[in-house]
Amino acid sequence: MLLEGYPGVYIQEVPSGIRTITGASTAVLAIAGHFPRGPVDRPVRVTSWGDVERHFGGIDRRYEAAYALQEFFLQGGTQAWVARIAFQQPSIVLTTTETAMTVRARNVGTAGDNIEVRISHTNGGNFNLLVRDGNSGAFTEYADLSTDPLSHRFAGLIVNADVAAGGSPLVLLENVAHLPAANSTSINLAGGGASAASSNTLPSVPLPALTIQALAGATNSTTVAATDNGNGTFNLVFNNPAPSATVANDLVNLSLNPTSPAYVVGRVAATGFAAVVEGQHPLRIPATAAARSMSGGGAPVPSASVALPRAVGGGNSITVTAVNPGSWGNGLRIGIMPTLSGGFDMSVAEYRGTERVRGELFRNLNVIPNDPNNVVTVIARQSELVRVSGTMILPRASSTAAVDIENLAPDALYALTGGADGTLPGDPAWAASAGAAFLGNETNRTGLFTFNHLDPDYFTLMAIPEAPYMADGGNGVYAAAGAYCRDQLAFLLVDHPIAADSVTGITAWPIAQTLGTDLARGSALCFPKVIKSDPLGGERTLSASGSIAGLMARTDAQRGVWKAPAGLDASLAGVRPSVPMTDRQQAQLNKRGLNVIRVKPFAGSVNWGARTLAGADALASEWKYVPVRRTALMIERTLKDSLPWVVFEPNDESLWAQIRLNIGAFMQSLFVQGAFQGSSPREAYLVKCDGETTSQQDVNSGVVNILVGFAPLKPAEFVVVRLTQLAGRLAA
Repeated sequence: MLLEGYPGVYIQEVPSGIRTITGASTAVLAIAGHFPRGPVDRPVRVTSWGDVERHFGGIDRRYEAAYALQEFFLQGGTQAWVARIAFQQPSIVLTTTETAMTVRARNVGTAGDNIEVRISHTNGGNFNLLVRDGNSGAFTEYADLSTDPLSHRFAGLIVNADVAAGGSPLVLLENVAHLPAANSTSINLAGGGASAASSNTLPSVPLPALTIQALAGATNSTTVAATDNGNGTFNLVFNNPAPSATVANDLVNLSLNPTSPAYVVGRVAATGFAAVVEGQHPLRIPATAAARSMSGGGAPVPSASVALPRAVGGGNSITVTAVNPGSWGNGLRIGIMPTLSGGFDMSVAEYRGTERVRGELFRNLNVIPNDPNNVVTVIARQSELVRVSGTMILPRASSTAAVDIENLAPDALYALTGGADGTLPGDPAWAASAGAAFLGNETNRTGLFTFNHLDPDYFTLMAIPEAPYMADGGNGVYAAAGAYCRDQLAFLLVDHPIAADSVTGITAWPIAQTLGTDLARGSALCFPKVIKSDPLGGERTLSASGSIAGLMARTDAQRGVWKAPAGLDASLAGVRPSVPMTDRQQAQLNKRGLNVIRVKPFAGSVNWGARTLAGADALASEWKYVPVRRTALMIERTLKDSLPWVVFEPNDESLWAQIRLNIGAFMQSLFVQGAFQGSSPREAYLVKCDGETTSQQDVNSGVVNILVGFAPLKPAEFVVVRLTQLAGRLAA
């Protein structure tokens, strides 16, 4: 302390050496999987199911991870990091056309043969119908018609209305099924007579007929040609690679009949390198087409986009792209209206079918570089739906109508297209190729390594609910995830394949051997799968990791991480086990370190086990129990995050004393909460940092060693009651 020389009182603050240590969070879930939307390979923190719906799209039957995450929050979870996985295998979509609808004259007679029809498309994906009688005169336009029967703009509803209500006096629309192809020349009705009304069919836009996905051996160079035989059968020809002669001969006269030996799904699968994707669209006979190559393999999953035309002249101006990949972006619509200042207003609307579910509005934008209202800058900073790029030229207005941008008709809006979801669980190529996408690359921070983005944040639980559906049952991904969790001081929740969802199946599944004792001690499996009511209808069987993670979070908050997340209090609301269990059956699993979900009278579904995958009786592991391992991980994480202040401090008794003081205070706080065995601190925990733990050689090497021990609470698995009879006393 510097004395300035004048008499008086000098104040000096002396460090107390106290640095408060706060316990680490114990129930922060990291979940990786497919979702309808959201950033790819970039984790997002969510704290409620509403956050999930906003960032990742909510429930969709194609995505198991979304159901697991919903269960996490329903069972008591409060915080999760979500990493969306998305990839695509090489594939090709063969197309065809069908009858979009039939246009029929309202009245019988040959006069109907003079009726002309034209079709144009709107920006928003609907169509305009133009009708006139004769080869001259003006067309009557019926604008923004939809093929969706539930839409208020349904073509059959508008055109077929009474003439007095605005319906067409000339034609009726029948069998409206698809969007009709646009045409610049008129289509005339024909076939009118004394008792027949003139009519004609309108061809559809190209429709997906077959989506063929590459399996092992096929690449972007694989080509497919199709021939429609005209008799309800068709041929396919593959090259690069070409199938064997026997298989190639079986790819002729293919059928769409599932009971036929020539069913296209089975015949293509027989090639071994390609498969037909079912469920995305109805299977149709493809139109005859020359050989085309597969595409998409190795490329990022595409985001929907639209290039807006220039306000003046030809060509495009800015390009608007959905903020992340997925078919969800195909429901986005963009409105543009010029302003008096020379800029423009821009609206962004998200539609699901005909329902507008979300919107954004940006006013007074421009394309001036470095301007605060530059469209690229403003959209990047404020929009949650789109991004803007491309040539900085003013875009053309969506409509010439003199209305505010908020009042633009839906058909005037520009529609984004081209968004895709990539290869999804259930697709033929997914099981064999998903492992590589989930394993990812540490350098690029993809797959599991995307959670490296979290630093200095962290997670303490991990679930990968889609892993069991991989070709190897998830063994490879779980082994990598176990090693990653070990390094991150986190606990892994393992799910089992559907083939192992029986007592005999789960005992035969070698997940503990796959992980080895080093990784198994930081992992747990809960059997069986759970059945819950599906918000989209019916029931759904899903992996239990999401439910168990939520239960762990709830137990941690109510009792502490040292309390086993099992017992009658460990209820799982809204779910039931897919396999009913008896006590004797559970005994087989318990001694193998497998936990079980049971239904108990009055308590409902409960978690009835608390062992790690290293908890088999034969291993006699000190990390047999989940709460013991998770308590140790919590202490390790807390001390790792709380002791950086020690680095570069003088390595002497003064430092050691401060370390003992602060860690001792933290361990004492846990003891007071009931985290350890023992009736006194001496029996419950140990903190040692002195000349015995840190030798002079350690000091010379810049090392300080700290020994922390604790007496863990272990759950009472087996409650033994001994009952005896006391003989009545004889009278004296």
